[in-house]
Amino acid sequence: MAVVGMRSPQKSRVDAGYEYRWRSDRPPGHMMFVKRSPDGKRTHHVHMATAGHTLWERLYFRDYLCSHPAEAARYAQLKRDLAAQFSGDREAYTNGKSEYVNLITTKAKLDATNS
Repeated sequence: MAVVGMRSPQKSRVDAGYEYRWRSDRPPGHMMFVKRSPDGKRTHHVHMATAGHTLWERLYFRDYLCSHPAEAARYAQLKRDLAAQFSGDREAYTNGKSEYVNLITTKAKLDATNS
């Protein structure tokens, strides 16, 4: 696949088998790369965004789960439940996590501010 106009980090991911997409649904836009298994299932997602983009808030969520194992276990269970409930509907699965992710992200940001 020839990729014209891409800078090296983008091109290297495409060359490694990732699909490149420009996401503009969360302004400002950002790059997204998806890799699939041989049977077409998504196995990897990589988002690249400029400093200050709202995507960086996801790191609060990640770090909170890393430092709160019981909360991480609750999130894992929620994901299992949603996967069973929405096995054929990735969008519904993702939407089902949103309230929880937003709640924990808010809590994590408050913790980070107060520490």
